[in-house]
Amino acid sequence: MQAKTMWQAAFVAVLLSPAALAGTFSGTASGLPVPPATLIDFENVAPPGPLPEFPYVDNFYAASGVSFSGFVAERGILGLPYGQAAMTQFVGGLLGVSGGRPVEPVEIRFASPVSAASFWTAGDLLGVGLGSAEAFSGNTLVASLTLAPGYNGFDNLSFDRIRFESGGPLIDNLAFQPAAPVPEPASALLMLSGLGVVGWWRRRQR
Repeated sequence: MQAKTMWQAAFVAVLLSPAALAGTFSGTASGLPVPPATLIDFENVAPPGPLPEFPYVDNFYAASGVSFSGFVAERGILGLPYGQAAMTQFVGGLLGVSGGRPVEPVEIRFASPVSAASFWTAGDLLGVGLGSAEAFSGNTLVASLTLAPGYNGFDNLSFDRIRFESGGPLIDNLAFQPAAPVPEPASALLMLSGLGVVGWWRRRQR
């Protein structure tokens, strides 16, 4: 009976593993540890960009393990706090001013997989809704969410890219956690074998 209980406990542990608890959050508290592994507030982005007030974010934070596509830093001209990151599609005329820079996917790209990421989003801007965000691992979609004002994000996943619906939100305070290494199959088998041996030993003791 005790061996059966141990196997049941092991099964429950698998069900409660991070992969099983994968989820999203929208319009709520961040949900990430405080402080997070990496926090970017976008308050020091510098030109070049289409205008001094709207420098491209691009690879400005590459040393922190993240790059951006389709974002510029917003300097408060649109009535928002200094230092928020804004999508180029939101700012009228920016693509024309930028000298014909092609329209890019609006994405956050992590240099290595992360297990969680959160970002604060502003409310509607210029009458456009917040839209949605999708988390990808390579080219595989792993989760999606409808954005709401406040903190939005993904947790207990493994992903390396977040794509936003064109015309999505202004964001600030991007935080993310590195993904834990995936256990090798041999390690998992060793753990299960160990549980089996313990169960056999406990039966022998009875």
